[in-house]
Amino acid sequence: MNKLSVRGRWARLVIVALALLGSLPASALGLGDVVIESHLGESLAARIPVVGVDADQLDGLQVRFAGAEERARRGLARPRDFDALRIELVKTGSDAPYVRLSSKGMLREPVLRLLIEAAWAHGRLLREYTLVLDRR
Repeated sequence: MNKLSVRGRWARLVIVALALLGSLPASALGLGDVVIESHLGESLAARIPVVGVDADQLDGLQVRFAGAEERARRGLARPRDFDALRIELVKTGSDAPYVRLSSKGMLREPVLRLLIEAAWAHGRLLREYTLVLDRR
């Protein structure tokens, strides 16, 4: 086998691989920056905008806190107030969809490091957030 035929095979493989990658559905769905609306010693009130989402993605979109395994892989400790935290996808009304973060009671930790997972039919996204709660 000569060098030209080996190069030709590799070139064809690269072209096929690029064509396959180009045919995958591109998704611009993302989670924006967190907006904190509460202070230390209060119940958590925060929102994260869902950006670049189309109607099909929104119908099947689910958000949750990532599991213990995923947090451990990233070196994130479980926050002391974790059991009080709530997460909810809000997609009603005239506002753009967003993720609501709340808590059952007041928070005592000034810094919360959270890992949020968004999953839909053709994708999955993990995003880490650091919430800094200051006193009023």
